[in-house]
Amino acid sequence: MKIKKIIAFNNKRIIVKVLQGFSFILLFLAISIPIAFALKNPAYVYCTELGYNNIVNETSRGSVDYCQFPDGSSADAWDFLKGKVAQEFSYCKKEGYGIKTVQDSVICQRLFTEECAVCILSNGTEVEVTQLMNLSLKEGVCGDGGCTIGETYLNCPQDCTSGGLDGVCDGVKDGICDPDCVRLRTPEQDTDCLVSTTTTTTPGGKPSRTIYIYLVFVGIIIAIIIFFLYKIRVVG
Repeated sequence: MKIKKIIAFNNKRIIVKVLQGFSFILLFLAISIPIAFALKNPAYVYCTELGYNNIVNETSRGSVDYCQFPDGSSADAWDFLKGKVAQEFSYCKKEGYGIKTVQDSVICQRLFTEECAVCILSNGTEVEVTQLMNLSLKEGVCGDGGCTIGETYLNCPQDCTSGGLDGVCDGVKDGICDPDCVRLRTPEQDTDCLVSTTTTTTPGGKPSRTIYIYLVFVGIIIAIIIFFLYKIRVVG
């Protein structure tokens, strides 16, 4: 009987330590999520700052940003930002620097990704491209000319156009099928979607998908914590 009590006590200590670890992870997520979602879409900013057109195509993968270049060609905007395609149009090449793609969470921390492009300067120094360009990726304010996270056509028409990918199906009859109506599976709310699946130019894009990943991850962690709490109660 005494041995069973000792085992139960040790099990409680282990479970408590595990719960402490999960609590730290939840705290980290609570801090990092607001930071991540206070950013503009880096791929969009990079493409447009170089003077190219950002277009959003509806594909089987959902809404995908493409950067369109002067010669009429285009490439996935995020792959372009990461230096994986169309390097001849990159900032690094335009400035006469070398360019390569690196996998380093520290170097790429501005983008919250594991992979990014770096420019190789004449002295061999490698600098992440948006950092070298001194691009501002922080969320803007209504009226600054950029439709950023938190802004929609409904709350900031000065920056966000109708039919743009801003997280809201605005349903405005403007000859453009709002990609948000398609993404949210409510195309009937936009009469333009009933006759067209028009490609639109807009500052939306992939970062919104990250929200769902975080929510699923947090949900799993919470479920595990509840399970361990139940186990503690049973052992007790």
